Amino acid sequence: MKTLCAAAFALLAGFGLGAVAVQGLHAEAKPPAYYISEIVVRDIDPYLKEYLPKVKASVKAFGGKSLAGGDKIIPIEGDPPKHRIALVMFDSLDQLMAWRNSPQYKEDRKISDKYATVEARGRDGLAAPLKAAVRDRACCSGRRRSTGRSSSDTHRSLQGAGAASR
Repeated sequence: MKTLCAAAFALLAGFGLGAVAVQGLHAEAKPPAYYISEIVVRDIDPYLKEYLPKVKASVKAFGGKSLAGGDKIIPIEGDPPKHRIALVMFDSLDQLMAWRNSPQYKEDRKISDKYATVEARGRDGLAAPLKAAVRDRACCSGRRRSTGRSSSDTHRSLQGAGAASR
């Protein structure tokens, strides 16, 4: 009887851990959101001293992460961007909009408006499909695939292809 109860408990615990793991994988698949802005600065010194530290703090307070910003932009196709750009990543569009509609950002924006003109957009990113995540984990596990090559051979050939394309 004790063995049966132990087996049933182990089965339930395994089921519970599996459900938690699946929920974690689904949570990882949520796409991030990006805030993309083009900024024409009319007076750079006060913009950098008064506005930039405040907006960086508000982005951080709302869980955002600055990915790129500044005025060193290389046009590749089309018209060159305006004076400056900012690219900020948030966990979701809801989080981005919570920051954008916050009283803190609205106060910061009053400072920005004195020194710059901003055009901004929000965009959801792309989540890595669950199948790709599972495939990547299997690819890098060291097991042999149907090609007869080990995953380390595949990994080295992908690295070489990436280096060649740079």
